[in-house]
Amino acid sequence: MSRTDGKWPRVACIGIGVIAIVLLAIGVLGLQERTDMNLPSLAAPIALGIGALLLEYTVHTAAIYTPLSTQLQDSLRRTKNLRRILIGALLLVSVFWTTAIVAQQRGDAVAQAFEASLPVQPRAVVYSRQRLEITGPGISVTRLAGADAAFIFRYDGLRPLLHSGGHWFLLPAGWTHDNGATVIILPDTAPSIRVDLAP
Repeated sequence: MSRTDGKWPRVACIGIGVIAIVLLAIGVLGLQERTDMNLPSLAAPIALGIGALLLEYTVHTAAIYTPLSTQLQDSLRRTKNLRRILIGALLLVSVFWTTAIVAQQRGDAVAQAFEASLPVQPRAVVYSRQRLEITGPGISVTRLAGADAAFIFRYDGLRPLLHSGGHWFLLPAGWTHDNGATVIILPDTAPSIRVDLAP
């Protein structure tokens, strides 16, 4: 083999190795710089997984196609299993991290869709014998006439989120992802409370 023939495998290994290191660096930086302010990106976990595979491929290719010293070859053979374990661990991190980001993105998309549809959701009107601690953007309370009425207070400006386990989960009509309005939970079996749905 000529010197020219041996040059290109070394150049290719160096190039792939540099790409692998850059991708691993992107993945590590992504792990360190995760914030709750922005929607997470899939670039970092994908870069981590691809970088790990490319690095092992570079080492494997270099051991076969480039001339290495006997000491270095022995070192690569001794660390083969350890490298494979580390690569497998990085790939698992990459897969779980990617899955978590996809789940978060889908959850955020569902929340945004619900927020956009909130004004056209059915109205929930709450009647109560006692004043309830129901507050939030868009909620109004009316004291009904008649001291002997079955219910004295009426709460408007609510939207049903869920009915489960014998409870109503309601949101203020002015709820948004950013205003911090809390979910209102009311029992549907209490005789002092009634929840009606209206178009």
